[in-house]
This record gives sequence, C-alpha cells and structure tokens, in this order.
Amino acid sequence: MFYVVSLSFLAGVLLHSLPIPAFLGGALFLGGVLIFLPAARHKKLFALCFALLFVLLGWVRFEQKNVLYLTMQKEVFPLFGDEVDLVGVVSEEPVQKERFQNVMLTSVEIVFGAVRHPTRGAVLVSTPLYPRVYIGETLYFSCDFEKPLDDHRYFERRRIVATCWFPDFKNIHESAFKKKAPSWIRFKARIMTFKNSLIAQVSRIISSPHNILLSGLLFGDIAKMPPDLKDAFIQTGTVHIMAISGYNITILMSIFFRIAPFLYLTRRRAWFVVVPLLFVFVVMTGAQSSVIRAGIMGIIAGCAQESGRLRNVHRILLLAGCVMVFVNPYSLWFDSGFQLSFLATIGLIYITPCIEKGMSACGIFLKKLLLPLRSMPCMSWRHAVGAGRVGLKTEHVSSRLQSIYDVGKSIAESIRKSLTSTIGANIGVLPVLLFTFHRVSLIAPLANVAIGFAVPYAMAFGALSAFSSFLFLPLSRVFGWSAWVFLEYILKVVALFDKS
Repeated sequence: MFYVVSLSFLAGVLLHSLPIPAFLGGALFLGGVLIFLPAARHKKLFALCFALLFVLLGWVRFEQKNVLYLTMQKEVFPLFGDEVDLVGVVSEEPVQKERFQNVMLTSVEIVFGAVRHPTRGAVLVSTPLYPRVYIGETLYFSCDFEKPLDDHRYFERRRIVATCWFPDFKNIHESAFKKKAPSWIRFKARIMTFKNSLIAQVSRIISSPHNILLSGLLFGDIAKMPPDLKDAFIQTGTVHIMAISGYNITILMSIFFRIAPFLYLTRRRAWFVVVPLLFVFVVMTGAQSSVIRAGIMGIIAGCAQESGRLRNVHRILLLAGCVMVFVNPYSLWFDSGFQLSFLATIGLIYITPCIEKGMSACGIFLKKLLLPLRSMPCMSWRHAVGAGRVGLKTEHVSSRLQSIYDVGKSIAESIRKSLTSTIGANIGVLPVLLFTFHRVSLIAPLANVAIGFAVPYAMAFGALSAFSSFLFLPLSRVFGWSAWVFLEYILKVVALFDKS
C-alpha cells in the first residue's frame, strides 16, 4: 500500500505538470467517490480507489501551489511596466555571470512616497558586477518593474513574482528604509562569510586552476572556472564531481567517520555530530533544492551503510521524493537537477547490482573456461616457485607473490565497483540527458573510473588544508601540496580524455 499511495501522489503531480485538460482532475475525484463504497469488499478495487484519491491529492497540491503563485503575482500586476521604488533583503548569494550578477530579494516592499506596501513573493534583480552585493544586505533602488516570462517555470518554482534589470541604487545608510534581515538570513550570511574565508585561504595555499577545482569539489563553487576548463569537464561527463551531490556528501561523511575515533567519538555518537554539520554544509553550499536533495541522499546512504539494511533504501528514497515534491511540486517535472539526482540514485540501487551480477557471471564463466589451463605446470606460479632458483627460499617468494596478487586483486575490485557504479548511474540519468540536454558522453564511464579514486583524496586533503590554515599555516601547506597532486592528476586525465 505504501508504494501505491506514494506513486499515485507523484503521478497526480506529474499529470498536472503535463499539458492535460483540467477536467481530468474532476473525473479522477468522481471516479474515486463512485467506487469507494463497493471497493471496501474487494482488496484490488480498494487499492485502485486509494490510488485514484492520491492521484487527486497530487493534482490538488500542484494546483494549490499554482494558485498561490498567481495570487502573489496579481498583487503586483498593476505595477508591471512602471518604474517603482523597492526595498528588500538579499536572501541568497548572488550568482555571478560574465557581465552582471543576479540577486534574489525577499521581504520586498514597494515604496510609494512614505508608504511601503509589502509583497509576498521574491524579486530577481540583475545588477552590474560592481559594486558587489552580499547576502543579508538591504537594497533600496528604483527600476522598471517587469513580469517574469510566462512559459518559464523557474520563476514559479522559486516564487519570483517580478524582475528588475540594472536598477538605480539609492543610499540608505541614513535612511529609514534600512531593513533588518530576518534571523535565518543573518545565520545564513555568517555561514556564507565563513565559506568565503575558506575559499580565500585555499587560494592562498593552492594556485589556479587547482584552487578553483578544489572549491568546486568542496563547495560546488565553479563561478570563477575558465570556460574552456568547464567545457572539458562537461565534454568528458565528469562535471558532476563539482556539483554538490550525494556522492560528495557521502565522501565528506566517510572522512569524518574515519577521524571520529581520534576525537574519542563512537560511530553512534558521531551521527549526532554529523547531522548538524551536514545541515551547516547544506546552508554553506547555498541551500538550494538540489543541495537539500543531496543532503537527504547522503543521510540515506550513510544510514543504509551503517545499518546494513539496503532493502529499506527503496522506501526511504521514495518517501524523500514524495516529501520534496509535496513541498515544491514544480520539482518533479521542471527541475532537471531533481530528476538527475533521483535517477542517478535509482540507477545505483537497481541497475548497478544487475551489472555486478552480469560481471560476476562472466567472471565465473572465464574461470571455468581457463580451469584446464590452470592445472598445467607452466601456468602455476606455485609450481614455478617450487622448481626454485639457487639461493631463494620458496616460502619467502611465495608470500611475496601472494601479497602482490592480493594488492592487484583489491585494485581490480575497486576499479570494478567504480565502473559498475558509473555505468549504473549513467544509465539511470540517460533519459534526462537525451531529452533535456541532448548530450551523452560515451567516454564518461572510463573518465569517471580514471579519476574516481583521486576525488576522495583531493577532497580530504583539501578540506584539511582549508581548516588547518586557521590554526597553523605551514601544516596547511603540507596538506595543500598533497591535495595539489591529486588535483593535478584529475586535470591531466580530464584534458587527456577531452582531446581523445
């Protein structure tokens, strides 16, 4: 019943997201009411009734969100096309473009002389790159109030009711219009300030472009990355390592659990530290919906790994998806990041085990095929050692060869896991890549396998370098040099695959 209810709710949201006539919602409701009473005696009909009702709930939830946005937009509709005075608080870190920056304002008030009229939605303001604007800052300006694009669901998803292009800023240092930012924005501003100081410390220790790559790995900050380098990561299908995802968060959680014993923390107590730190990390990286999804994915993956109950991941993943879609119904169809995150996780959960079973079956077949050859004296390294050489002890050579064999086996196993995980995730996200981005990288599995082992070490040494720089700079330089080696390897491999 859990799967029926969850999938039916998602189906209702999806039906409303698609261009389907509105009378279908009424038909679903009428059908659910008509079969509700007779369905009580039949389990299949009862399940169908519940499915139709939850499809209707999904439809209603999307319609409720849509009506709320239209209501907020109607409040400012008479002002579209006019020049107005606005005062608001910067709620997110500005997005730096090539020639301008996009600033998100909340708690916006429209100024009419000495009267201020509050608006419930957000306003997106495009300003020149200078002067810089920071989160938590109050802006007072005049601009042409414009309506967002009608066919752009991005504005509805972010509750943006209006846009302003290159406003005329006014001095509010001595003005009564200076607003106090809400407490959650002030908390977010402090965390962002700390993040910017970490990025500045990384730039002092590691040269460019390695410091930019490290900032992308740790914080998802690639705004300053050169276009040619960013295009190389896109062409090779490795740009995802610089987008904060469940993979990055899982690596950071693994690093913390490794150093937890040195902090006298048991694994159970370490979880009480990890969850608040994960919340701070999500805020530090922007607290966007994709980052929040990544945080939930990291907690799910960590809990599954600790408890060993991998079968529960299916239910938790579906529940997490339903909760996030309920909060923001636009995510299911209009947010490609949401789709990529969940489809990649679905690929890891369902497709990767099938690939591993196929590879294991091929390995067993090859072992059976080569079994007659292994019995030959010339194919047995133990027999070759037994034949002996003058001055060599058989047991000593055998143990050395056995250790080399074990190391090679562990390396092959790690490569196999990385390859199967990459292929499973790529197969999962293939529909979105084809229909949304119209781009598929055929060399992505090989490139990801080649750099996969270096990413955790680069992140670990980079994080240690950034945090230790506040305590002892020479020690941070040692960690920075170690991180530079792995960052250089990643850049060389990506450049090599980009040329091929």
